[in-house]
Amino acid sequence: DNENNNTPHKPKVVFKNVEILEFPMTLGIHPSATSGPPVMLNWNNGPTQNANFTMDQYELQRQPERRTSRRQLKLTLRERHDILVKQNGFTFDEVKTAWKDALSIRKQRRETLERGLALMKFDEVWESTCRKFNRAFDYTFGE
Repeated sequence: DNENNNTPHKPKVVFKNVEILEFPMTLGIHPSATSGPPVMLNWNNGPTQNANFTMDQYELQRQPERRTSRRQLKLTLRERHDILVKQNGFTFDEVKTAWKDALSIRKQRRETLERGLALMKFDEVWESTCRKFNRAFDYTFGE
């Protein structure tokens, strides 16, 4: 078709099928959770459910409007507790320990960032002092 006219060829992508895999949640190891212990997908035992659809079937049965804010996507403390304790059998102490560990790591990262910023400022002052000293030394003794 493109040989007969001068319109540029626009590439397109077409999806025919959708496969949805559902995995259980477990205690996480990342410190970014701000409201409770970290949770993550448990990839170890494979999916708990799986469903295959044609794209048309999927579009007909999906929720009409899925756009949500980041705030709506975050799990609350209660939701995290239910996932970990009620659905996955973790003890209160295990969840509490994971939460404390995540808070500790976040604190360490914040301290590292603050220390890094202070060291950057010190480096700037040091380099400036060295340049001034070198200029004064060069001026006094000439090159």
